[in-house]
Amino acid sequence: MTVNKSLNISLTFRGVVGVPPVFLNEVFQFLKSPANVTLSLGKPLQVLCTLQGDGGGEEPPGVVWLRDSQSLDYADTNQVQVPVTEGGWLTSSELRIDHVKLSDIGRYCCMATVGRKDLMSQEGHIQLEGIPHFSVKPHDVTVVATVSLSLQCLAHGPPEPVRIIWLQNGGPLNTIQDPVSHSPSTLNITGKDCLICMPHVERIKIKSNCICHILCKQQV
Repeated sequence: MTVNKSLNISLTFRGVVGVPPVFLNEVFQFLKSPANVTLSLGKPLQVLCTLQGDGGGEEPPGVVWLRDSQSLDYADTNQVQVPVTEGGWLTSSELRIDHVKLSDIGRYCCMATVGRKDLMSQEGHIQLEGIPHFSVKPHDVTVVATVSLSLQCLAHGPPEPVRIIWLQNGGPLNTIQDPVSHSPSTLNITGKDCLICMPHVERIKIKSNCICHILCKQQV
């Protein structure tokens, strides 16, 4: 005689007695995130973030700085960890830049790795203000008066947007509404006595000049 028996098995998963479950965002949190900062080129900069944690006696995690989601491995940082309660601590990390450059513009945040998870602070934006600058300027040239030539000009903010105004003997050859005003700008002309390219920032009265002299000679 064959007897079929069915066996019901109920499994219950429980945590270790006396040890509450760990929720990353409750045990570790950034109390202070990098601030939004706007400053002039070449000025010093300090930004700060603060991480609070209760590691239950575990070593506090280190704080890493990111710019545009890329780790700043060689940045000048100073990190201080201070115990505040039994098993609890505060980690303050400061990022220092002695002279801000164009490459320092971007989105900054702090990251702490806890176990296999990364905890991120909110982002702060570093922006520059001041006079626009040229990375490409027209150069002095000597041409036959009837010969066509192209001149190029590339200007950068901040602030943005930057528009290029070309001038001949002090008079503008274009307006900021013309397509040629967009940086980088290429101007196609025949030989003239003098041209100036001037970046113009909309809504902000900031100007920076670069001068190009075009010398004309008689066609032989």
